[in-house]
Amino acid sequence: MTGSPLPQFAADEVHGLRRAVEELTLLNDLAVAISTTTDLDEIIATIVTRATQALDAQEVVLTLVDEAEMSPAGTIFRRAEPGQSEHFHLTRNLLGCMCHERQALLINDVAGDPRLRGIPLPKSLRNLMCVPLTVGAKLIAALSACNKHGGADFEPDDLRLLSIMAAQSAQVLDRARLLQEEAATAQLKRDLLVAQDIQTCLLPASSPDVAGYDIAGTSVPARMVGGDYYDFIPTGQDSWGITLGDVSGKGISAALLMSNLQAMLRGQAPLADSCSRFIQQCNRQLFHSTPLNKFATLFYGVLDNAQHTFTYCNAGHERPYLFKADRSVQRMRTGGLALGILAEADYRHETVNLAMGDTM
Repeated sequence: MTGSPLPQFAADEVHGLRRAVEELTLLNDLAVAISTTTDLDEIIATIVTRATQALDAQEVVLTLVDEAEMSPAGTIFRRAEPGQSEHFHLTRNLLGCMCHERQALLINDVAGDPRLRGIPLPKSLRNLMCVPLTVGAKLIAALSACNKHGGADFEPDDLRLLSIMAAQSAQVLDRARLLQEEAATAQLKRDLLVAQDIQTCLLPASSPDVAGYDIAGTSVPARMVGGDYYDFIPTGQDSWGITLGDVSGKGISAALLMSNLQAMLRGQAPLADSCSRFIQQCNRQLFHSTPLNKFATLFYGVLDNAQHTFTYCNAGHERPYLFKADRSVQRMRTGGLALGILAEADYRHETVNLAMGDTM
């Protein structure tokens, strides 16, 4: 029987069976490993590590995908050779293939493949496999393997194994990501409750009792934490500083900026000798202590209840109304630019007389 193909056929069968057993063992171990934890980072690290070993690849990358934005949501974990200078990143072009075609990709000649022409890729990239991870109709991630060791090509069996690993992992990965997002949302709600309590404490607990005047104020934020601000600040025996403001943004960042502004006003208003110079000083301090994209509009005035005058400066805020007892109406516009936009800005103030029956 010399020269018969049977021995070679038998050897191929044995090799195929051995590979099948190894793959089943690998997939079973992977399933057990990723099903025993809900930690997203640990699941991703396990998938990438097992894929690197199974495919004998120089680098394996798992990239979470924001399908709504058609962009990578960030490479969470990679396994690469020590000292490797260039790393593979999922490009928008390859993501488009994953998202629209939902098919695995195998390219053994990266430089010569027309599908990759014009796509910025590492020069060291020789061959590439990329498979989608989907849950239902949703693409949640892409699993990529690059540069098989020894200069060898990736085989169709390699692509098949990577595809099975992706399919096996997608549901577990998606569940872990949802749990992580739920935990982050719960933590954010707890932080917002704390910020809401802090902001409530920053606003006046009651209105001042000023002889001859009825004064009241309230704030109802559109969200749990907002950027609206008002305050009553004693500035002398017969005078009160009255403020109305709105800081840019919403949420915690707005509350923090509001607390900064409040501390500035409460600490310095009693010492101010000029309404406009005081606002100019506040503007300068706010500009240097906040990011460039943050600012605040502020209406600030000093009520002299002995002389019955109100001296105000409007720094970019919506202009309040002064309804006079004689039915005339005045918009209180004198002032200048919103606080924090320019380091040096000019401000002016105006003094109005108040009479019985006037309402601001």
